Amino acid sequence: MSDADSKAVDTVTNIEGKYAIQDNAVVGKGAWSTVKKCTPIAPYVPPGSRPGMKFVVKIISKEYLISLTKGDVDRAMAEVKREIDVLRHIPPHENVVTFIEYVETDSEFLLFFEEVHCGDLCELILQTPDGRLSERRSKQYTYQVIKAVLHCHLHDVIHRDIKPENLLVSDDDNIKLTDFGLAKRSKGVCTSDEPVDTLDVAALIMPYPGCERLVGKRIVCSDVIGTPRYGAPEMFYAKFTQTHYDGFCADTWSIGVVTYITLSGSFPYSAGSNASEKEVFRTIMDTPLPQPADISRRRSTSSSPC
Repeated sequence: MSDADSKAVDTVTNIEGKYAIQDNAVVGKGAWSTVKKCTPIAPYVPPGSRPGMKFVVKIISKEYLISLTKGDVDRAMAEVKREIDVLRHIPPHENVVTFIEYVETDSEFLLFFEEVHCGDLCELILQTPDGRLSERRSKQYTYQVIKAVLHCHLHDVIHRDIKPENLLVSDDDNIKLTDFGLAKRSKGVCTSDEPVDTLDVAALIMPYPGCERLVGKRIVCSDVIGTPRYGAPEMFYAKFTQTHYDGFCADTWSIGVVTYITLSGSFPYSAGSNASEKEVFRTIMDTPLPQPADISRRRSTSSSPC
């Protein structure tokens, strides 16, 4: 895509006769990608699409991605192909954004998804009069996030970047988990001889089909990845001690942080947005979890990330 095309008014880019990308209809930007609206070009019907479905495309620049990896072409290509592998592996679910297909050009990767119309959970929280959600709505969304994450875990995928910005809200008020750019897929979870807390979150919505398969299972990780303020303390500890942590449990912690934010409008711990990993870890370990005074006792207990 040329600079002239990107600056033109109401221009479109034709992708293999399948899609017309609306060059100026930008709906989101990430660290190395831009998301734009697009429409299928008749008579093409995108695979797995439903009547009336609208679409967006996540455009990943190969040149920019290579620059981020300091010229390591193999690593840059592997990063995107890992995301594509995860998206193709996860079966459809009502609370996971629908991945349609991808196209690779000489300069870009283009990942096509269903469009989710009502923004993300962060935007929704900020639009409320007091900057937080009601307990009823928080409970509804938390339940849906749990279902989405359990669905991923049951298919050996950990998300690793669960936060309000990656939780889209559909026009029928359903949460859709998105952005699997940092996700990890294991070809088989490990069995542990030690007690595992993976099902703590599943217990909130039992019975859930298949979740018994997660008992005593884990995906072992060693890298610190994602947004630090949503990161589990064991993730940071593993880095500092050169050990490992359970990716299932790290996702569960992040759900707890998101739930707390929906109820209180603030983070559970006071480490700033620019805090280092060590500062976040020490804040979590040294600070008692504050409980907002005006939420119910039962909800206060269930929203703890621990």
